[in-house]
Formats: sequence, C-alpha cells, structure tokens
Amino acid sequence: MRPTGPPAWPARHVAQLVLASLVLQPLLLTLTLVDFARVWPDAADAPLVRALTHVSRVLRPGVPRDAPATGAALLREAALALQGVYITQAWFCARSASWHSVAAAYEAGSSRRDAQAQGHSIGQQLERIVLTTLAFPLLWAAALAVVLLAGAPLNGSYAGTAVLAAYLALLVLFPVVHLVGAPPSPMWTRVLAAPRLATPREVLVLVPAACAALGALAGAAGLALDWGRVWQTYPLPCVYGAAAGAVLGNALALALVGVRALRTALASPPPPPPAAPETRAQRRARRRAAP
Repeated sequence: MRPTGPPAWPARHVAQLVLASLVLQPLLLTLTLVDFARVWPDAADAPLVRALTHVSRVLRPGVPRDAPATGAALLREAALALQGVYITQAWFCARSASWHSVAAAYEAGSSRRDAQAQGHSIGQQLERIVLTTLAFPLLWAAALAVVLLAGAPLNGSYAGTAVLAAYLALLVLFPVVHLVGAPPSPMWTRVLAAPRLATPREVLVLVPAACAALGALAGAAGLALDWGRVWQTYPLPCVYGAAAGAVLGNALALALVGVRALRTALASPPPPPPAAPETRAQRRARRRAAP
C-alpha cells in the first residue's frame, strides 16, 4: 500500500506523530501486557523494575501479585489487561483523530494558527471516543466471527476465543472505525479497488491495523510448537502477535509515507532560479514605455 502525494506536514507535526505511535503507544502496550516482576525475577527489587511493575498493575487492575505462571493464570491476566489496552487505544485514537484534523488543514494550505485551530478539544475527543466505544460490541462480534472462520476451536476454549476477539477489536477495528469510518464508503471503495491510491493519512491508519491482524495470524504458529511453555496457551501467542504487529505497523506506515514523500520530492522539477534584479537602465526603459 503506497500513499499518494507528499504530505505537507511541518516537522513539529510529524514529531508529534512519531512520539505517539513509536514511543508512547508501544510503551503503554508493553506495560499492560508484560509482568516485569515475572520477566526479571532477580531484579524485582530494583527501582526501575518496581516502577514498571507498579504502572503495569495500574493498567491491569485485579491481577493478583505473585500468581503462579500457569496457562490459566496468564489467560486471566490477559483478560484483565484488556482494561489497559482499551485505555491505551482510546487515548491513541483520540489524539490521532485530532492530529489527522490538523494534518488535513496543513494539506489544504492553512497557516499554522488556522491548522492548529482544527484540532479537537478534550470534550470533542471524549465525545468521539464514547461514540466509538458504544460500537465496541459490534466490533467484538465482527472480530469473533473472523476468529471462528479462521479456525478457532468451537468445542472448547471459549474464554480464550472471546479474549482474542476483544484484542483484535481493540487493536484492529477500533482505530479504523474511529479514524476513517466503517465500510461501505467512497474511501473504502477507492482503497480496496486501488490500494496505491490511499492517502498518507489513510496509510497511517490501515497499515497498522493490517499488521496487527497479520501479527495475530503469525502468532498462531506458536500454538503448533511442542515446546510446552506456558506462554503458548491459547490465545496468548495471537494476542502478543497482534500487539507487536500494531507497533511494527506504525513504523512501517511512517516509513511508507516518508519514502513516498522523498521519492515525490526527488522527482519534482527544481524550482526556477530567482529573477535577476532590475537594473537602472531597465527601469528607465520600462517607465518610458509605460503609457
């Protein structure tokens, strides 16, 4: 999927996008899904690990301390972590929607002050997030149908399938519906008919969603391995793969937009040289020729 046209975004606006999509969202997802006290048991008393563990507990309240690392315990923790994943995605989508509105103003040639005025207030962000959240049951049902069609077990592991569908709804469908809308629409018709015609802002939304779905599919390979590790409990590999795919998709989308903009800039003709200043003789001749 290649974007069309170079985005007319100033460096400061791009830096905000990079900070949100490559630093803050990955950090919050990591703190939500990873138990640092269990990953680094020898350094559990270190100040940094204790701080990371505390933030992780805040993002997934209800996780018991010092719980045994069994498959059932990890699945329960993944279900509780949905609270933190929702908070992360709600914040990220709200900020992204405001960022996209400002970016559209820049693309239209607005000044910095006029473009910044197009950003969403906190009240507008909350209103839009609430409306998208109200549609979450439908998003979960759609994700559940896809998971079942992809081969999820029908005779057991119902809780695992429901948890996986919730993660896919949050990581794949929630950003798409909030930022570009659900199909059918002219945008979806254009993108599905010719993906190379996707605009840069559409690429920033659709590529991470596609990578999250592919990451969940790739994570299913971990279920087939006979290593006997607790993290192979269904659907944990798919959950981790979806989160990793969303993060890598952000980086890939930024790279696609940047490469396309660079290629367009290199292919565009150089600006004409500045005109030579008018000499005194030329000014006299022009005045004589004037009626």
